[in-house]
Amino acid sequence: MLSSVFENYKISIIRQKANEIVTKMFPCGRSGTPEDAAKLVHFLHSDYADWITGEVIASEGGFRRDIMLD
Repeated sequence: MLSSVFENYKISIIRQKANEIVTKMFPCGRSGTPEDAAKLVHFLHSDYADWITGEVIASEGGFRRDIMLD
C-alpha cells in the first residue's frame, strides 16, 4: 500500500514536470483545448472567412519545435 502511494507521488511529479516543459513550448503559456479548435472551425464557417479557400491553417498556438532540441 505504501509503495503504491509513493509510486503515485512519483508519477504525479513526472506529469507535473512534463507539463511544465510542454507549456514552455507555447508562447501563450498553455496547450490547446477542444474549445480553441472549435473557435477556428466557427470562424472558418462564418462569413468572415468567405474569401479563404484551399488553405492549411496551423492551429498550434505558436508551438515551438525548436525548444525540443534544447
